[in-house]
Amino acid sequence: MRCISICWNIFSIAVALIAILVLHYGLRISAPDGPVESQLVWPVSFLPSVKPSLERLSYHHLPPPKVGTADVTAIILNWSRFSNVVGIVSVLCSPALDGTIASIVVWNNNPTTLLKEEEFAQCSHKVKLFNSPENAYFRARFEACAVASTPFCFIQDDDYLVLPEVIYTLRARASESSVSGIFLAPPHEVLFGSLMHVMVEPHIHTSFSWLGYGSIIRRSEAQAFLELMHSLNVTDEEFRMADNYFSILRNVFPETWFDQGIELGGGEPFTVGEEGNERNRRHIHRAAELLDSILLCENLPCIPELQDAISFVNLESSSPSPVSRAPCAGTSCLFETSVRLIYKELHIESSAARHLLDMQTKNSLLIGESEKKDYTRHPPSHAVDGDPRTAFCHANDTREGEFISLMSFGARPLWNRIEFALLVSPAMEAIVRSSTFESLDSGVFSIIDSQAECNDVMVGMTPLKECHVGITVPAPRGSYGFKMVFMEVLTAWVSRSKESRGKRNITGKYKQQVLPVLSLKNLYSTLDSWDVENMYMDLRSDKTKEYKEAAEKYYMGLVEDPRLHVKLTGSWETSVGDQDTFFHILEYENYGGYDNTTQLVRTSEHLNSYQAMLPYINSRSCQLNQEFAFFPTAPPHAQGGIFELRTYQLVPGTLLEWENTWRRGIEARRKFVAPVGAWFSQVGRLHQVHHMWQYESLQHRKEVREKAWQVDGWAETVDKTAQLAKTMDSFILHPLSYSPLK
Repeated sequence: MRCISICWNIFSIAVALIAILVLHYGLRISAPDGPVESQLVWPVSFLPSVKPSLERLSYHHLPPPKVGTADVTAIILNWSRFSNVVGIVSVLCSPALDGTIASIVVWNNNPTTLLKEEEFAQCSHKVKLFNSPENAYFRARFEACAVASTPFCFIQDDDYLVLPEVIYTLRARASESSVSGIFLAPPHEVLFGSLMHVMVEPHIHTSFSWLGYGSIIRRSEAQAFLELMHSLNVTDEEFRMADNYFSILRNVFPETWFDQGIELGGGEPFTVGEEGNERNRRHIHRAAELLDSILLCENLPCIPELQDAISFVNLESSSPSPVSRAPCAGTSCLFETSVRLIYKELHIESSAARHLLDMQTKNSLLIGESEKKDYTRHPPSHAVDGDPRTAFCHANDTREGEFISLMSFGARPLWNRIEFALLVSPAMEAIVRSSTFESLDSGVFSIIDSQAECNDVMVGMTPLKECHVGITVPAPRGSYGFKMVFMEVLTAWVSRSKESRGKRNITGKYKQQVLPVLSLKNLYSTLDSWDVENMYMDLRSDKTKEYKEAAEKYYMGLVEDPRLHVKLTGSWETSVGDQDTFFHILEYENYGGYDNTTQLVRTSEHLNSYQAMLPYINSRSCQLNQEFAFFPTAPPHAQGGIFELRTYQLVPGTLLEWENTWRRGIEARRKFVAPVGAWFSQVGRLHQVHHMWQYESLQHRKEVREKAWQVDGWAETVDKTAQLAKTMDSFILHPLSYSPLK
């Protein structure tokens, strides 16, 4: 598999749950007025020394919002996840979106629970609350949008979080003249829609996309859609399931982006099991039948009574876009690529729109399970997700003329030079150097008369090449863009091994597969998401030496076993806090990886190593956590000093509010010390968050914390997060000899 990981060097400050950008494909900027304080978890460059004026383009570079420019109404439906709704409203109400979001409609679909305005007191100037007398289901979205005071509506479900910078980018891309709204979706949903493109000449050209992962549509579209549904005399059930009808009846191939969203879960999901999937398929099929009834005839409209209500249905010719898109995490920018994500030619022509689901099934069989896994595990969004440990990969040949590009929106014109940076495997240096580069000028890409410069760098334990090409900015501008066009044909590498599977984090014991000339990035790409296991061991005071020896044998045995796919983030001993206590943090490939690993351990030689530790342990506990994406775990390093682990027991239901408050204030700390990582509990003791820092000494810790108190925003962050926590603990730790983090 070839990896084109666009690990943007535009680092973002991540809202909600994110933090850097990936092909290390990114923009870096040189400020004309000298050094700029770092605001990043990952460095602006992986070179040993860089100019102090070099800064990674981030969300903070967006201009302050102008009064009166907001023209989007956000619409959130509440049913059974009210705590999620409160957190989402908090994000939508952040100052960064003051120039985008004019109002927030909370439509309460649960008639048994009356919501009150004081529950949104922190955003009372924007929130409009409507307690529906009945459950209007998804029809409510369009009813709310149709009467909005703004020309655009942003729609999302209550079990999904969309980053503010992504919403900003959606609005920057949207236009009053756009034929299609813009839809966000996770990779498997983008694939689902891509496999059901249908064209029936001369009038039908449609596909399907959900709205709930985050979408922006025009108010006029919602109004026309409601008028059409009324004119079609759809049933009450069909109207309630309006999401299943909107994109299909629009009769365009929707612009769907690979998203950077965060699943929130909780509450009672609407679509559950095969019954829910079958209901969705039934209504998707019904929407296609309705489209046939309107357009599958010689003289339009096929139903004369619809003459005045057909404006929602697009009649202009349309074809699927060859370009895939993903919004950046951390700053307002859009990644685009014309590299083919599906190698085979899909079936698209049909005799009727109602064959849409049959087309999806046929195309799914055509591409096979292997290609589907590649598509969903290494999507374009991994190029710009804020994490250099993930990658956009594909296993298809790359044609001459195909491109990758990055375009920013709304950046302040403060710089005299911009750089486009990529992290690639050493074998890819020649490919990058042979490519042509273009920059965006007045809305048009023009060729740059310069070549990429590449240097050796280390990311964790992996040798890579950091390549960059830059331009001098002749005059202040607000948007910047780069394009890299391949001038050589790359032939896909089809053989694979266990070592070359995607990996998210690097450990000292992880052996990186050397890639042939085909990869644009090392393969520690994510396999969806990672779950973190925190192990807490309380020992007998006279047996610490024996325990350390037994623990090293056990944990390093796990890491070195290629069957397990488990990584050791670090192992520490407490020096201040509970004495004779050890912490171990391991990472697994989702819950499935945890299940497989623990099952293998119980039936392998590792069980003996595990049991060898038990005589020295008084008590132990285990907790499964997930990493905050805006606070990614540092790669293995040996910087010396001490570690501090801070643990907060939150008031139930306040996790999103805590995270949003902490994220806004964390930059005050990042200016003086880089965080090691942050996690929130999912199994075990719930409603807990942990974060870890590394200092040269306790004196250094004291000085850093005192400096942070002098920065605007930190005192407010501490005050607000303290109100959300029931207890707080701090432990000073020293790494064990085999810990990847030292």
